[in-house]
Amino acid sequence: MLIRRMIASAAEDWKSSPTFIVIVAAVPFVLPLITIAAGVVHRPTFDMLTGEDRLGEWMQVVAWLGATCFTGLLLLRFARAQDALFAFLYGFFLCGLIFIVGEEISWGQRIFGFSTPETLSEINRQGESNLHNVYGVQTMFSWGMFVVGAYGTIMPCFAVWRWGSYRDWPFFAMRITPHWILIPYFLLMLVWRTYRNLFEPLRDYYYAISEFGEVTELVLAIAFLLFSWHQWRVLGRDAAGESGGSPDIVG
Repeated sequence: MLIRRMIASAAEDWKSSPTFIVIVAAVPFVLPLITIAAGVVHRPTFDMLTGEDRLGEWMQVVAWLGATCFTGLLLLRFARAQDALFAFLYGFFLCGLIFIVGEEISWGQRIFGFSTPETLSEINRQGESNLHNVYGVQTMFSWGMFVVGAYGTIMPCFAVWRWGSYRDWPFFAMRITPHWILIPYFLLMLVWRTYRNLFEPLRDYYYAISEFGEVTELVLAIAFLLFSWHQWRVLGRDAAGESGGSPDIVG
């Protein structure tokens, strides 16, 4: 059966159990469905998943922080190996993740409770100490998310078409391309940003549609966490293989 073969192949790529792969594959479908169902039948749950400073947003912060930590470890590995190209690429990636974490917590405002400077508050849609809610800049961030979604969707598809099995991808492609099982995570963001950037939400459902974006951002944050964790484990297995060690297994 095709699905079983795909699960088995992905489990081998991630050196994990099939159950773990099924969970990873289900997340970008289950989370949006739960949110939509909550929006229809239980508004408090919907608000908990999508509201400011609620569960969904802090889950984003945790996922981005996890991705930042693993990317930092990857940067150290490439730096120690004197691999200038990947040290630069992952250093740039790390800077981007640090910026995202700062933006998500409004650079500590939500933790320490300091007030937003008046000049920033006047131009910020939520009156917070961040840039992604500044009028005008917000549009740039929206299209930036579109580009990220397109990259994470198209690049794995191209790699599968060009080289086939993940284990046959060139080293460079593996390091900069999400595993194909993460495509739905990025596709969700691509579809969502295409809709939100080009079309106005229905007036009667404006709140629900606009707030649903928090779930797409959570799914994307989880994708980055999984990508960076997978890269860290792959390089760890390679190093263990070179030194005669054994690879680690999840599940």
